[in-house]
Amino acid sequence: MTLTDTLITVLILLTIAILAYLKMTNKTLTDFISEIREIIKNEKEEVIDLQ
Repeated sequence: MTLTDTLITVLILLTIAILAYLKMTNKTLTDFISEIREIIKNEKEEVIDLQ
């Protein structure tokens, strides 16, 4: 029960932080998701280049 409460609390805080970031930067959720995808894609490319 404690683990569930903790996970729910962390999820709520993360959601609030993301919404605040989007509000401050005047971006939409799709812009945010595309930024995250681009970051992940760039990291994968760097790992491939290192190998």
